[in-house]
Amino acid sequence: MQLNRRTFVASVGALAGTTIAGCNQIASDEPLEFEATPAQVPDGVLAETGYEENGVDAIEIERSFDVAGDERTVTVTNQQAQYEKTIDAEIELPDRLPGAAFTTLTTPNIEVVGQELNPVADMSNEELLDRIQSRYDGLENVEIDAEDTVTVLGETTTRTRFLAETRFGGNSVELYLHVSNPVENDEEFVAGAGAHPRFLSSEESAILTMMEAIQHGD
Repeated sequence: MQLNRRTFVASVGALAGTTIAGCNQIASDEPLEFEATPAQVPDGVLAETGYEENGVDAIEIERSFDVAGDERTVTVTNQQAQYEKTIDAEIELPDRLPGAAFTTLTTPNIEVVGQELNPVADMSNEELLDRIQSRYDGLENVEIDAEDTVTVLGETTTRTRFLAETRFGGNSVELYLHVSNPVENDEEFVAGAGAHPRFLSSEESAILTMMEAIQHGD
């Protein structure tokens, strides 16, 4: 099973730059540039859940758009924070089983004449997963397993749990994927997601704890 270092919602960075334009900078000839602020999990929560931070990466996406009749280049910098947990499990699989992962993503909320142009805002968790699963190695039979709500940055939002299959050491391994629908905070959208083998059921609680503990902005 490949839980890559840039895992799960790291992939969502690609969708954040699909349709972007700006407002305050349109009237000038200055480049249209927007940068998000990282969302992170507090150290105390990491100690409680046993996860470690693997760094915060900036994902820069550049696109050309027709803005007020002129072609303009827009650069958007999204931010992702990555966390991982190595887990030793007594199962009949060779070597060490890749552990669980959690990622946060922030992307700017950008409007033009009152029209919101960032597609993340209106995407369902199923649509987010559609964008994500192409980045997994051998992810198959993806289906919605459960859906409920979580509180992220003080806002109630949908959390979808997906069940999928992947391969590790020649064996089929079931994987749970957890995706929170993006919430808006300080003019940015924030999403969290996690992944872990299904038989490691305790990791779901840890991932939800981190999801609800996300900090962003002031």
